[in-house]
Amino acid sequence: MNSNASATSQTIQERHGSDLKLQDIFLNQCRREHVPVAIHFIDQSVKYGQIIGFDQLCIVLRTNGHQRLAFKSAICMIDPQEDFSYIFNDPQRLENQKKSSKSSDSAVVTV
Repeated sequence: MNSNASATSQTIQERHGSDLKLQDIFLNQCRREHVPVAIHFIDQSVKYGQIIGFDQLCIVLRTNGHQRLAFKSAICMIDPQEDFSYIFNDPQRLENQKKSSKSSDSAVVTV
């Protein structure tokens, strides 16, 4: 690991107490935005609902007014049921691309 990446990792660790994991960011975004999800389990069953909480070992899912505790070790996939691309700030990137293409299209060069 280069020193720059190490410094960034260390800063995140100091700020949050531990390394942030992609799954934590993903699950937290689903929880905050109330995104309906389908959770696919190893035994091929599927549960639909909203994530209302999670920790290192489990996820709490609200389904039909009931809360269900699902162990992460039994989950093989979490499938958001709505378009969901905020994790890597894709909407902001697309907006910036549109703005830059509009400004380059509208630029008229006169001689």
